[in-house]
Amino acid sequence: MNLSNTPRAALIILMLTLPILAQTAPVVAPHPPAMAKLAAELTAKHGDAIRPALMRGMSQVASLWRAEDGDPAEFESFVR
Repeated sequence: MNLSNTPRAALIILMLTLPILAQTAPVVAPHPPAMAKLAAELTAKHGDAIRPALMRGMSQVASLWRAEDGDPAEFESFVR
């Protein structure tokens, strides 16, 4: 394996994938009050012990949620 070509190959791959990455829809994060309400509801239902995992999971989903994924009601439904 010739490692001298590795940077060139990486650059070619990056150049080929940039147009695809530029076409992705912008992230549309749900409103914090809606997330707080949902977190309170789910914590009340499942107990305070799940709160750290719940908050981490909700944050991860919210960071990737896009407009085409749905409106805030669909976000809440997905998290539930």
